[in-house]
Amino acid sequence: MNIIALLLFILMSIINMIACNKKINILIALSKITLAPLAYINVIINTNFSTKILFLISLCYAFYLIGDILLLSEKTNYFVSGLISFLLGHLSFIIIFFNFKENILIFFVFLILLIYPEILMFKITKNGKNLKKPMQIYSILLALFIALSATTLNPFFIIGTSLFTLSDSFIARNVCYREKRFSSTAVMSTYTLALILLSLGLVYLY
Repeated sequence: MNIIALLLFILMSIINMIACNKKINILIALSKITLAPLAYINVIINTNFSTKILFLISLCYAFYLIGDILLLSEKTNYFVSGLISFLLGHLSFIIIFFNFKENILIFFVFLILLIYPEILMFKITKNGKNLKKPMQIYSILLALFIALSATTLNPFFIIGTSLFTLSDSFIARNVCYREKRFSSTAVMSTYTLALILLSLGLVYLY
């Protein structure tokens, strides 16, 4: 396995954590927008998927990159656009999961397990005002994201999608409740782990 992209990803993740802790905005932005491309490169140099799957993988990381760029702004319209971009990235991954499913029954097991977290997410987002509906729709997709990843029986996918959801729940909590916000370090640490685990999941799948 070629680990060059993986090592660069880890380096940029560390830089991002330090920048978040020190609140160095320019470094936060520059390091953040390298993460999705590096996770993508890690897949490309370690696999040789069919054109169809490669296209879907490219869509996933392209949408994640666009979402990262849009979410650098705190304006509402940029937030919603970023949410849509990540939603499209997740949908692309969901199609990949469906192509490599091993046990569809696990999908329903995970959906049942995710009922309570989904109820909690709806309670959090009820204070989101204009962002309430977009975030609730997005949270439903995240539940499907995890449940469908489980059908592949790929541990990297299951943990990665779960961490993605955790990171997004931190963001939702921050948007809906201005007090006692989760730190950007907490948001980014779970997000970076999710990105690289999904990348490793694709390599493991191959």
